Amino acid sequence: MVAVDRRRDLPLAWLRSLRSRAASRRAKAPALSGDILAVKCELQLGGTPRSLNAVGSRGSWRAFHKEKKRWQDDLYYSLIAARVPLNCKRIDARATLHFATNRRRDEGNYRSLLEKALGDALQMGGWIEDDTPEFFSFKELTFGDLAKPAATIVTLEVQMP
Repeated sequence: MVAVDRRRDLPLAWLRSLRSRAASRRAKAPALSGDILAVKCELQLGGTPRSLNAVGSRGSWRAFHKEKKRWQDDLYYSLIAARVPLNCKRIDARATLHFATNRRRDEGNYRSLLEKALGDALQMGGWIEDDTPEFFSFKELTFGDLAKPAATIVTLEVQMP
């Protein structure tokens, strides 16, 4: 389990070190043979994605893209920090959103942005070949208990070849 703060101004040297570690891990990834190995990983991120009503259907395409890109970057660095194995056969994801306020929410308004950002982050980092159903599936999104501050927990079930 890895907790990541959503800070916009991360030190540039820290980001570079994460990228170089990811590149070296990519080169040293062991080749596994035989049975399929399954690994579970949990990512904890501060905050929750904005509703599709706020950034998609009623906002401009730029607002959706900006929010998706921000979540994609946060998920990418969380995946690196959690040391998720590269070159996976398949990844199944589940997410739980914990909000600070108690009100009714529509799952689809939060699922689309989170699913798209996670799929793109997994493909960009080399964890999966493509974010098609053959390699990636976003199984479910649930709403958890109230939490202050708000949090997003993503659980990955990773299948190695």
